Amino acid sequence: MKGHSSYIEKSDINDKNTNDSTLVFILKNIDAAVLLETSAHKIEFINNAYCSLFNITIPADHLLGMDSFEIAKASAYLFAEPEVYLNRLNQITEENITVSKEEIQLLDGRIFERDYKPVLIEDDINITGHFWCYKELSLTKKNNDLSATGELFYRNVLNNIPVDIAIYNKEHKYVFVNKSGIGNDIVRDWMVGKNDFDYSLSGNKGFQKALSRRNYFEQALDSSQIVQFEEKDINDKGQETCNLQHYYPCVNEVNEIEFVIGYGVNISRIRQNEKLLIKSLETYQNLIHNLDEVVFIVDQKNVLQYVNPLWENVFNKSYYESVGKPINTFFSPEVFKSIEKDLESIKKDNSVDKIKREIRIETVNGIIKHYNYYFSRFYGILKDEVMVSGYVVDITDQVNAREELLKVLQKERILSDMKTEFVNMVSHELRTPLSIIQSSAEILELMYQLENPSKETMGNYSVRIVDEVKNLKNLMDELLLISKIETDDLQFNPKEIDVISFVDEIISQHFNPWKDGRKIAMEIRGNSRLVNGDKFMLKHIINNILDNAFKYSMDKQAPMLRIFFGHDGWSLVCRDYGIGIPGNEINNLGSSFKRGSNSGFIQGTGLGLVVVNYFVDKHKGTVHYQSTIDKGTFVRISFPYLD
Repeated sequence: MKGHSSYIEKSDINDKNTNDSTLVFILKNIDAAVLLETSAHKIEFINNAYCSLFNITIPADHLLGMDSFEIAKASAYLFAEPEVYLNRLNQITEENITVSKEEIQLLDGRIFERDYKPVLIEDDINITGHFWCYKELSLTKKNNDLSATGELFYRNVLNNIPVDIAIYNKEHKYVFVNKSGIGNDIVRDWMVGKNDFDYSLSGNKGFQKALSRRNYFEQALDSSQIVQFEEKDINDKGQETCNLQHYYPCVNEVNEIEFVIGYGVNISRIRQNEKLLIKSLETYQNLIHNLDEVVFIVDQKNVLQYVNPLWENVFNKSYYESVGKPINTFFSPEVFKSIEKDLESIKKDNSVDKIKREIRIETVNGIIKHYNYYFSRFYGILKDEVMVSGYVVDITDQVNAREELLKVLQKERILSDMKTEFVNMVSHELRTPLSIIQSSAEILELMYQLENPSKETMGNYSVRIVDEVKNLKNLMDELLLISKIETDDLQFNPKEIDVISFVDEIISQHFNPWKDGRKIAMEIRGNSRLVNGDKFMLKHIINNILDNAFKYSMDKQAPMLRIFFGHDGWSLVCRDYGIGIPGNEINNLGSSFKRGSNSGFIQGTGLGLVVVNYFVDKHKGTVHYQSTIDKGTFVRISFPYLD
């Protein structure tokens, strides 16, 4: 026998030579189910795989000499169509036709491939037996189905990614365009096999963009490296848009370019945010420059990194003469002794948030001036780089008339403290996002120069930039809201609200899930009813309370929220399992720029609860806090039913 798929010769079965033994060993151990029978359908050989396929419990060696058709009848119930299976066996052996790769299906859904070959003696005429072979195709079929499904899946994925994606052949003709690139289905199908010149011609748009793209495309082909460039355009609304385009050549195992992937990211908002950020920085710089105090920053080695214009008035040294110099060169040894001690304390003792002290300085004219200096700690671009901001306030007049101007001095100190907290907060809340944005942008720039940058990693850094810009916007929004609150410029507009639906919508949009994957559960107690309230204010209250609950309970159990409907009013109760609030600081919650001393590096300004208290008061409600360190916090907000 030479094999089931080639010419088969029957040798003397009784001749147990070495070749026969090897052949029997192979047939017994291959994965395929094999049966060899005589022309009278007596079994001459059968392997264990065949017995397993047809649920035959008798050992294979014990089946030799038995009628194969009887075995087939006993196993016919395994097939989807038993009668068809048996009739086909008879047809094949009666016609003695060779069968190759014939598919049959079992009742349990499996699919097998059947081969049949008549066994001929050397004259190729007389049939002395029948050779059958069955192979399972279920896995192969499944893989083929998965391949087709996978292709459809990835095409759907590409069409739903909010980024312009196109695939080109080496002639710069489109092979694929996703829906973000061209929304019109007819135009998108038409583009396959076309190029940018065809597209420009069809829309009578001129060839400037097409020529530019062709130039960058050829650069990608020549260098076999990714090429990126910006394109500006005007959208249907007449607004300028900016897209960061990329041509990424894909090479095969022999380093030949097979196709080019083009993708464009809309960076219009990033460019807009950059302008807003520059404007914010200018505002911040103007704020510092126009303060009526000396402002300076020193690094970990007490070297000046920044001084504002008022510095020159006090120390008689310009910005360029001061920055880069050790701060001790501007003070007498006696005065600097206390300054140095305070600088070391603020840098090393995390329990100290700020330091304030009075000093006397003799000017070049021999005049004794009295100053208060303030130190506060923050971190530079590198998180382990401790920086200190200092503020020097001239208090000479206050010292000379301390008793007469005690009230004025007290107010000045309060204002100075608030300014210190404000500048410290702005320094921290702006510098940290800016540092992240800068480092992420630099990393992205480096990654774009790599041959195979990771899209996932690039996406992560892009998300970081967007998130930090959002944080800056939220900070500005909070400051604007505080300004309106202080001027009582917010109108209270109560309307009838379905609280449950209202809260559920907020949770679904922002907190289920939160950015770390946790979800908050909402429970309802009492008989629900419609209530009167200001949607804008209630939304701000709920967002702030839930955001704090998640933010201050990282890596802990998810917070919970209950809504209670009582007889005289309704209330919201939020519980988290986070870091808690020190007992002696609970009364400070809701004061401007006040945060828990254990908040560490968790982002926040302390302004959110100021707004919450104000909005709750507008609803004639109350806020109650209950907290235990490292066990969590309860926040209960109670509202009366308004008419």
